[in-house]
Amino acid sequence: EDNIIIYPPNFPTAFTPNGDGNNDVFFVRGGPFVYVNFRIYNEWGEMIFSSNDAQDGWDGTHNGEEVPIGTYVYTIKAETIDGVKYDKSGKIALIR
Repeated sequence: EDNIIIYPPNFPTAFTPNGDGNNDVFFVRGGPFVYVNFRIYNEWGEMIFSSNDAQDGWDGTHNGEEVPIGTYVYTIKAETIDGVKYDKSGKIALIR
């Protein structure tokens, strides 16, 4: 019997993509997932990051350029391996 612990998607409230190797990338925590659709939007509602891989996090850039310090909106649609579906959104503070 597999005793796999399954966690819902979870997010920090801030991250610091300043290259110090600590909290530099904003990842979806939780899982394991069978499906993930993770998106980041700027204050104008423009999608600036999208991934379908929970291992692929946002590094605080858009088109190779650092985005300004501020608050960004994330959305996640995900399904864990036990078939539970999630549709969440929230805000993340980018601090350098």
